[in-house]
Amino acid sequence: MNWLPRGSMPGQLDEDAKFMETIESGIINHAHSQALRHAIEKGAFDPTYLTSILGSGPVEEFEQAFAKAAGTKYAVALSSCTAAIHTALMAFGIGVGDEVIVSPYSWGQSVSPVLFTGATAVFADIDPDTLTIDPVSVEKRLSARTKAIIPVHLFGNPANMKGICAIAKRHGMAVISDSAQGFGALSKGHKIGSLGDSACFSLGRGKAVCGGEGGVLVSNNNTLHERAICISQHPLRTFRQITAGIDYPFLDELNWNYRIHPLAAILALADLKVAGERVNHRQTVLKTVCEQFEAISGFKTIRCYPGDCSAAYGVPLTYDFSDRMPRQLAVERLQADGFLIQAGPIRVPIYLRPTFQQRASKFGPQIVHHYTHEKGSCPVAENRCEHQELLLFEASVLDKLDENKVKNVIWDLKGRLSEL
Repeated sequence: MNWLPRGSMPGQLDEDAKFMETIESGIINHAHSQALRHAIEKGAFDPTYLTSILGSGPVEEFEQAFAKAAGTKYAVALSSCTAAIHTALMAFGIGVGDEVIVSPYSWGQSVSPVLFTGATAVFADIDPDTLTIDPVSVEKRLSARTKAIIPVHLFGNPANMKGICAIAKRHGMAVISDSAQGFGALSKGHKIGSLGDSACFSLGRGKAVCGGEGGVLVSNNNTLHERAICISQHPLRTFRQITAGIDYPFLDELNWNYRIHPLAAILALADLKVAGERVNHRQTVLKTVCEQFEAISGFKTIRCYPGDCSAAYGVPLTYDFSDRMPRQLAVERLQADGFLIQAGPIRVPIYLRPTFQQRASKFGPQIVHHYTHEKGSCPVAENRCEHQELLLFEASVLDKLDENKVKNVIWDLKGRLSEL
C-alpha cells in the first residue's frame, strides 16, 4: 500500500521526514547523538559519571526531570517497568498470603511481579470500551487479604483512577498503576503518574520516552521513595541518600540490582525533551482514526472515560462482524491486501496462559491458585481476546503517519471491507 499523502510536494515531504525523525520513538536522532557524545567525553575524565552505583550524574538528572514531567515529587530510574512494579510491591511490604487485584487484559509483565513477591494474583474484568480494569469487578474481587490494586493504562488509555482510588481508600490498600504505555495520559486533568500511591513507566521500544530499555517508579510519598531506593539500588547509593533512621528491614545489602544503565538514562533524558511533541502527534493521529471509523460499521475504536485523555499508544479496534465473517478470516484477507492490521496483541487473558493453568512456572514461584484463574471468571476479557480484538497501528507506526496518510489508509480499508 502507498501511505504517501496524495498531492504532497517533495519539499513538504522533506520537512515532514525531518519532523518524523525527531519524534519517532527508538530512533537515534541528532539530540541523542549529541547527548551520547557528551557523556562519553565526560566519562573519559570522570570514571564515576557512567556508572549508576551512586545514583548521581546522568541518572540523578534524568530522575529529577522525569519526576517533574510526571507531576510527582520523586522518581527512581530502574532497569524496566517490570522491575518498577516489583519494587513498588516490595516497598509496600506485599508478600506471601496477600492478594493483589490485577487486569487479565495486559502483558504478562503486569502480573509477574506479583508472583515474584509470593502474593496471589486476583483478576478483575475489564470495561469493554476503555479496555481497562473495571472498578465494579474490582469491588467484587476484594477480600480481607487484598493489599493492592494494579490498574493498567493499556494503549495509553487511563483506567478509571477516580473509582479505583476511592475503593482503595475505603479499604486501606495501595494503588500501583502500570503506566508502561501511559506517559502523557491525563485523568480528569491530572497527569496519570500523579494518581494513586505510585506509578510505573517503561522506557522501552516505542514508548513516549525511550531510553532503549529502562523503567521509572514515581510517587509523592517520601517513605515509599526511600524504600524503593533501598530495595532496588546499590548500597552505596542508599548510604549516600538515606540518612535518617528508617524502619528498614529494607536497609539491607541483600537487595535487588534493578539499576538503570547510565547510557539509557542519557538517551531517555534527551528523548524526554521531545516526548510532548510525540504524544501530541500520536493523539492527533488517534483522533483522526476515531473520526474516520465513525462511518465504518462493524468496528469500534477505543474510548476514554469522560474527562480523560489517552496517550495514544497504538490504535486498538473492536471487531463486531463475527456473525458475518470470523475475525481471523477477515484479518487474513486484509493482510493479503497489504494492511498492517492484526488479531491481537493480547490474544489470551493472562490467567488462561500455561503458567496459571499449570500453577507453576519453570522460571519462578509456584502459583497460588484462585477462583479467578478459571475460565469464565472475566467474560469481557475472554470474549475480546477470542472474538473482538484487533490492532490497526502500533505506537511506533503512529510516529510515521500524518492525518492525510491515515485518511488514505482508512479510505482504502473501508473500500476493501465493503467487498468482504
